[in-house]
Amino acid sequence: FTEANPEGKVPVIKFDEKWVSDSDVITKMLEERFPERPLATPHDKAAA
Repeated sequence: FTEANPEGKVPVIKFDEKWVSDSDVITKMLEERFPERPLATPHDKAAA
């Protein structure tokens, strides 16, 4: 795990051969890749 994510942080996910550990970036990437199932409501997005 620490080879992929030296900081040892979670969450972590691999996108296109790159490991991402920032939860905000992960959320944005998932919503861009799967727009039919948003993770945040419009209210949540406005509050962020």
